[in-house]
Amino acid sequence: DLIARINADKPPPLVDLVVSADIYPEFGTDSVFFLCKATAFPNQFYEIRYDTDASGLLFPGTDVRPGAGPFPVVTFPDAPTQCFYFHYEPVGFDGTSIAQYWIGSGWRTLKWDDADLLAPLQINIPHRIDALLTTGQLFCVGGDTAYIYDLDGILQYTIELGDLQFVYEVWDGGKYRMIFVLPYYVDFGEEKGFMFKIFSMPTDDLADLD
Repeated sequence: DLIARINADKPPPLVDLVVSADIYPEFGTDSVFFLCKATAFPNQFYEIRYDTDASGLLFPGTDVRPGAGPFPVVTFPDAPTQCFYFHYEPVGFDGTSIAQYWIGSGWRTLKWDDADLLAPLQINIPHRIDALLTTGQLFCVGGDTAYIYDLDGILQYTIELGDLQFVYEVWDGGKYRMIFVLPYYVDFGEEKGFMFKIFSMPTDDLADLD
């Protein structure tokens, strides 16, 4: 299973819980990043990367942060057993990771790179993060409004989505694109129900969405 595979690919200590995962769209094959931990050390987390092909994960997994490794510990101020997790690693840059989880009074959002493993930075984002885009922007939806933040948690702009719903971001062979769906109800007498229109747009043009 996945836990056994991860433990075979990284040095001890062994992990026994995958807390979250993220897929980063690549030019050829996607990368999948897992955030995992050993429940005996509830505040300590590890990151591991697997490349993919049409058959699934490619083994073995690799260290996300070899410059701080091997497989360095990330220490959280809390001990979540599930969270939203995103990893941003454009070509030529060190990777940045984001974790977000509910603490009862609101969302706690942590950001770290190789220099912040012992004390990830807390950034103020009041909305749940739906995606970390390949532009390095955090895409959040609250109601029918999209809120776009930078990696420091600074709000850059908002977009009124109406009934448009974000699905995912994908590499289409020429550029990165965001996929949206618009659900709508039809009633043709005996034939009735919901249908969906699918829209896509270049991620770089997100600010122009109206």
